[in-house]
Amino acid sequence: MEPISERRNLSARAEGSERPLTSLILPAYNPGPDVERTWHELRHFLLTTPDQWEVLFVCDGCKDGTPERLKHLTQDLRDRVRVLLHTPNRGKGFAVRRGLEEAAGARLIFTDVDIPYGLEGVLR
Repeated sequence: MEPISERRNLSARAEGSERPLTSLILPAYNPGPDVERTWHELRHFLLTTPDQWEVLFVCDGCKDGTPERLKHLTQDLRDRVRVLLHTPNRGKGFAVRRGLEEAAGARLIFTDVDIPYGLEGVLR
C-alpha cells in the first residue's frame, strides 16, 4: 500500500474551483436511523457552503441497513458524497484508514458519524 501523501495530489482542487477540496470522513458502525439527522445537517451544509467538500461515509460491517439508508438519502448529492462499505466489522481505525485512502481532498478531516462536536467544531 502506498503512503497516502504519495497517492494524492496534495494541491487537490474541486473541479472548476480555486478552493482546495476538503474530505470529511465519517466512520460508522450500526448508527441506525440516527444517521438521518447527521445527513440532513450535512446536506444543508453542502448546499450552502461556498467551500468545496466531499463526504465519505465508511460503513464498517454495518448490519442495520445504514449503507442502504445512506445510499437512498444521498442520491441527489452523489457527486459530493460516497458511501463505502466493507464486511466484516474491522474497527474504527480500519474504517478511518479506508476513508483516508479513498478521499480525494487536499485537506482531510474525520470525526464520528454523529458529529459530536457539531459542524462548527469540524470547521474550526
